[in-house]
Amino acid sequence: MQPPVRQKSAPFAASLDLALVAGCGAYLLSWLPSVAWPLEVLGNFVVQAALGGGVVAAFFALRRRWWRAGLAVVFAVLWAIPWLLRPQESPPPSAGPTVVVSLHNVLRTNTTPHRVAEELDAWAPDLAVLEEVSEAWTPTLTRLSADWPHQVFQPADHNFGIAAISRVPLASAEVRHFVGPPAETLPALDLTVPTHLGPFRVVAVHFVPPVGRTAARVRDAQIDALVDLFRDRTAERTILVGDLNTTLFAATYRRLLDGTGLVDVRQGRGLLPTWPAGMPELLRLSLDHMLLSPDLVARDVQVGGLTGSDHRGIRVEVAARR
Repeated sequence: MQPPVRQKSAPFAASLDLALVAGCGAYLLSWLPSVAWPLEVLGNFVVQAALGGGVVAAFFALRRRWWRAGLAVVFAVLWAIPWLLRPQESPPPSAGPTVVVSLHNVLRTNTTPHRVAEELDAWAPDLAVLEEVSEAWTPTLTRLSADWPHQVFQPADHNFGIAAISRVPLASAEVRHFVGPPAETLPALDLTVPTHLGPFRVVAVHFVPPVGRTAARVRDAQIDALVDLFRDRTAERTILVGDLNTTLFAATYRRLLDGTGLVDVRQGRGLLPTWPAGMPELLRLSLDHMLLSPDLVARDVQVGGLTGSDHRGIRVEVAARR
């Protein structure tokens, strides 16, 4: 009699089963209004998790491991729900001329700032917001001042420097700090921009990535401050723009939309992911955002190319809602 064959793959299979079950639980927990920061971060990877679950399901189906294939299908479907159920209605109709606004997280250590400048030249925005700018970006901003002479520049030797450049004089420009210490390291811009559609209020902000308990609390304070700011706004036309370090699928992003009453320019346009810049589209996340007050509409939205940053830029043509 021959000895029984040892199932060497049993520990691996059991680990995979546990991972799939844990992934389903993590998905369900990520939808709670307040979750631990690791679960919140995982909740941003909806597309990637759903695609990964589909690949695992196909692998086990080919091997006729039907139970595990079924478990992987459940995993993939759960993670795909917010992707599949995201509103796909067409953007609302607009009328008249447009104002072009762009956003670039330029990457503080970018060694090819001329590529950012070249993309701005091609895009020709009326107003551009640049994030992660340091003093090293002074020559680039000086070069851009030929076409965008009106500039607000808050450089930093960390990742939260910020700048705005405009073709027309700004009616007002205020540097805000929405949270307590270390507020001085997190400048935001509150601008009033005259346009042929009337004055726009543009708030540019860079959220702290919620990687860690303290960072998540600071980011939450940024969201609360913005909700308070826009709750008190009058009927002025408003744009919120910035690297928000969260995606369309995160509970915190939904809280921001619900609290401010602003509208995502990606509505009806798909994901338009921006980070990490060099990855294929389905593996990128939509971290860079532009949100509009309901009296405005995005007539066109573009994601930029590779500029030496880890983020791609975003360009939006804004018009009045018809």
